[in-house]
Formats: sequence, C-alpha cells, structure tokens
Amino acid sequence: MSSHQRAEEENQDVHAVLSTEERYWRDHQEFLESRGYMLRPRYKPDWTPSWIGKSENAWFHAEDAQPLPWRSNVMDATRISDRTLVYLKRVKSDLEELQILAHLSSDELHHDPRNYCVPLLDIIQDPSNPDVSYMVMPFLRYIDSPPFELVEVILECLDQVLKGLVFIHDHNVAHRDCAFKNIMMDVSRLYPRGFHPIADMRLPDVSDYAPVLSRSTVPVKYYLIHFSISTR
Repeated sequence: MSSHQRAEEENQDVHAVLSTEERYWRDHQEFLESRGYMLRPRYKPDWTPSWIGKSENAWFHAEDAQPLPWRSNVMDATRISDRTLVYLKRVKSDLEELQILAHLSSDELHHDPRNYCVPLLDIIQDPSNPDVSYMVMPFLRYIDSPPFELVEVILECLDQVLKGLVFIHDHNVAHRDCAFKNIMMDVSRLYPRGFHPIADMRLPDVSDYAPVLSRSTVPVKYYLIHFSISTR
C-alpha cells in the first residue's frame, strides 16, 4: 500500500468517528427531532458513513463527512416545519443571556425596526437535565463571509449595528462585547440554492460550490449576537 493510500484510509477513519461533543448531540438527536429540529444525517443514532466501501477519496465528497467544529455547545439543525437552517446553543437554564434574549425577542420588541438583536426563535429544556436548555436562533454567518465588495455595503452594516446598539441601550441592555465575531448576518437571500452549514462555500449536499449573489443587489440584515456578558 502506498503512502498516499494509507493517508486516504486514515482520513476516512478520522471522519468516520464521532468526537465526544458529536456523540452528545447524537444522543439528543431523537429528542430534538421530536421538538421539530432535525440534525444532519451524521448525528442519527444508526448512522453509517456513506463513503464506506466506495473509492478511496469518496469521503471528501460526502456530506456526512463534515464534522462538528470546535464549538461544542453549538449545533446546526434544520427546522422541520419549513426547512429553515437554525443554530442550537446549549446553555444553563438560568443563564442571564437567555433571559436577555427572551426579553429582546418578546412580541413587544421583536417588530421594532431598530431591533438588530439575534432573534430567539425557541427555547427547549433538556428532559433529562432541567439545568440545561437549548436556545434556537437563526443560522447566521460572519459579516465577511462572503467578503464585503463595496464601501456602501460596509456603511450599511455599520448603520444597522449602530441602530441596534441604540435600541438595546434604550431598553437598558449593555452588550459589553460588540466585537467583530459578535456581529453576524443573515445570508439566506444571498444563497438562492442554500449552503452547507460547515462547508459553507458549497451546496447543502456539498456536491458543488454554492452560487452567491452580491450584497449590493440583495438586502442583508445584520445582527448583534452573544449576549453572554451583557447586563441590564
């Protein structure tokens, strides 16, 4: 066996084994499905890697070879009712961030045009541990993915962020961590055929690159996220 073949086999083996964090989500897959959220096929209890028995590099083109990134408390999922891509975030049930987002997502505040806080779509309590809950939020991407193209687009982003900060201050909330990675955007309109949540330059089935539109032609909404050290 050549060194190249050995390397391919090792890659296949690595991607065929779930990490500790991935096993946690696999063990909660059926519960989350019962609450209306489907995890990727990789996390079904009876998952078998789709590339097993195929060509040596088949894993590279397999959707279910995409592992969970290092963020062990966050998982992508699909809302079954409308096939919308969402994020699940595992938190302590009494977390202040959860209470703040619930307040900012209330019926009273949700429709305020100045509200650029990530919406809290749902709250799910873990049935086996009442101290753990799952926050359901829209699936967002960093503001430079895809990259900015025009100065006007950058100014629009800054305008929305500043309006969002004024809004939360008017409601006695201080974000306290308005950094680059805590400002994200909804790119659903930019990707008419969708994209994969991990291999995000590719289509949902990773079969090809995902076509993307320009932000200069499609409106994009930006959001403040990560209220973990916020206060009110």
